[in-house]
Amino acid sequence: MNHKKNIFIFGLLENADIADFYFSNDSEKYNVIGFTVDDPNVSHFNQKPVLGYEELKINYKPDDVEIFAPISKNLLRKSVYERIKNDGYALPTYISSKCQLWNSDAIGENCFIQEMNNIQYGTTIGDNCILWAGNHIGHHSKIGGSVQITSHVVISGRNNVGDLCYFGVNSSTRDGLNICSETVLGMSSGLIKNTRSPGLYTGFPAVYKGSAYKYI
Repeated sequence: MNHKKNIFIFGLLENADIADFYFSNDSEKYNVIGFTVDDPNVSHFNQKPVLGYEELKINYKPDDVEIFAPISKNLLRKSVYERIKNDGYALPTYISSKCQLWNSDAIGENCFIQEMNNIQYGTTIGDNCILWAGNHIGHHSKIGGSVQITSHVVISGRNNVGDLCYFGVNSSTRDGLNICSETVLGMSSGLIKNTRSPGLYTGFPAVYKGSAYKYI
């Protein structure tokens, strides 16, 4: 007997395709039955039906399905996440079976956590975060909401990361930092001091380079 919960994925771009693969091949809890966006221009994606979001709300009530929103841009993902949540739908989290994780209850909803992430003891991750493959999140860190961590990122222990932050490939932080919301750490950059202003930080040691709005 199939006890999996049916879900729709919000989006028709690369992240939606990847999410469909992971849920379909590495989840004992969820079954992807379709996709949804606000104004679809196709009827099927990955051989599954595509419904407009308003049509989905007519045909499927919150007790019928959950909706996963793995949208790439942090601000847009946050907006869609809040709209879905306000409409009463649950938003599942995907955690790879190949992720090293001390406690799955320490992860929020609508998170997309891929393989080879090492999330150490005492760390919490907020709602609506994306962690691509191969990151290390150090012990007793706190990751805020709608954060994106790309790949091969090291966030050392006892970091406090605000909302809507973005960490580029191969970036790293020292231990014990307070990283303010909307901080973007560039590829291969190393952060050794607290950030107090939203924006782009690059280099080693990383320094403020200006607005990062286009990245989030």
